[in-house]
Amino acid sequence: MQNYFRPELFNRLDRILAFAPLEKSIVRQIVDREMELIKRREGINGRNVTIDIDKSVLDFLGTEGYNWAYGARFLQRTIQEKVVVPLSEQLNQYEFEIPLEIKVLLEGKDVRFRLTRRNEMHLTAQTVDSTTEMTVIEFTNQVTRQRRDATTIRNGSYYARLLSRLDQLERKRLRLKDKRREAEFWQDERQSKQYYELMEIRDSFAEANRQIEHLETENFLLLNGIDTDKTQLYKDFQTWQQAFRQLKTTLVQQENPELMKCTLGIYGPAVSLFQLAEVYLQLADERGFKIQPYQLWYNSKERRFIPENWQRFAVHNPYMDIAVVRQPLLYLRQQYTEKADDDFTVTGIELELSGNLPFLFFKDESGFCTWITAAGETRKYQVFVSSQDFAKFPRPEGIHRKNTFEGKNYRRIYTPKGFEDTILNLKTSTPNHAQALSEVLKKQFEQTIDRYLLDK
Repeated sequence: MQNYFRPELFNRLDRILAFAPLEKSIVRQIVDREMELIKRREGINGRNVTIDIDKSVLDFLGTEGYNWAYGARFLQRTIQEKVVVPLSEQLNQYEFEIPLEIKVLLEGKDVRFRLTRRNEMHLTAQTVDSTTEMTVIEFTNQVTRQRRDATTIRNGSYYARLLSRLDQLERKRLRLKDKRREAEFWQDERQSKQYYELMEIRDSFAEANRQIEHLETENFLLLNGIDTDKTQLYKDFQTWQQAFRQLKTTLVQQENPELMKCTLGIYGPAVSLFQLAEVYLQLADERGFKIQPYQLWYNSKERRFIPENWQRFAVHNPYMDIAVVRQPLLYLRQQYTEKADDDFTVTGIELELSGNLPFLFFKDESGFCTWITAAGETRKYQVFVSSQDFAKFPRPEGIHRKNTFEGKNYRRIYTPKGFEDTILNLKTSTPNHAQALSEVLKKQFEQTIDRYLLDK
């Protein structure tokens, strides 16, 4: 060793330990362990398959993979070439949901695989619960997808930023604690509140991942014939889904507080305007949003006034007759239940919404629509959604004019029997428009949340 190491490094060595080559009996034990690990791989454990490996195959791998110089590394290569790759090729010839029985045998010096379809389709084809048509295999696939999504979110940029903010707060708390000034950290109410919120989200995500991994394991046991209460599994999964949806929403809110408010305007003729507004009021109420509804009045009569800055006008325009300056068109926002007087016309309804991401829920609702009454009368309306609050709300122009709503691309047509939407490619057959629209918007909302969190 002195010929290979410099003196200053060699002199630091206290002793030399020589590792003895692995014994064949130890290599044989490693073979058993590796075979069990292969059976637990996701591509196998997640399928409805059983694998029976003959003892002669295990002995062969122990002998073929033994190398006194390279130890277990040579064994890994042998298992990969003789078992893993050929088995993968065989499995790829069958659909994922087909139940298989695999026998691994030794013929001469070749490892052979005999795959036969089991007559157990009744298990995978059974419905998981009397309340749904979902089969056991469909349920298992859905649980696996949810587990993968939960893992992806936990490893994604949104969750990483949350942990980073929590780490910064924790470091600040510990610095103050070292200086015996930790009380200053807790005296900042906003800071301490955020600290607890971030900790709760972190712990909730860890628990959610643990629960979905447990549900996935239970489903794999069910697929492999282990007696499991599939109805209870389905109920537990539904409970988990509901809690995880709220958890994902909370995470997006933490990163995008500006999306927790929304202004939704509905504009058009007063007749049927309130009926259309009630559709959105029902949807907002169902989601638990805080709602501030207002009417928008248009001043249809000319009025004379003296502007507040009349002195400035007078200085720069000494010949201006202030008395005849005409007031520009006025929009006045009034309480939702207020009755307009003769000088004003109701031209819109505006809803100020706040809560669990109302903008993401309604953001795709902007557009022109048609409302057909029971008498066959047709009226045109515009729906406009913005993440701005009332103070900065960019209200569409010309909403008091009838021709503003004429000749547009109408995305949705409401009738007393349902509605048809060209963008959603949807046609409903229920007079309860809010109920029919609710399911569509919920699905869109969940897809939007996933796009944020899954970095799609």
